[in-house]
Amino acid sequence: MWTWLATTPLGSAAKTFIAFVIAASVADWVSSGTVDLARWQTWVIGGIASAIPPVINWLNPKFDSYGRTDVAGD
Repeated sequence: MWTWLATTPLGSAAKTFIAFVIAASVADWVSSGTVDLARWQTWVIGGIASAIPPVINWLNPKFDSYGRTDVAGD
């Protein structure tokens, strides 16, 4: 499991999503003093938006950090 999180683009996107959701919930807690799940949509939308860049990098054939070196046309 830990290797999957460390080496795959979806693992990278999952880590980014989780980090954003935690940061957003902590920010809400700091501003209001409680963690209120009424704003869960904001956390999820922000988490999805922050997880898009690793997926875009994975789809880019010139980005080889995820081990995609056998792209056709090279």
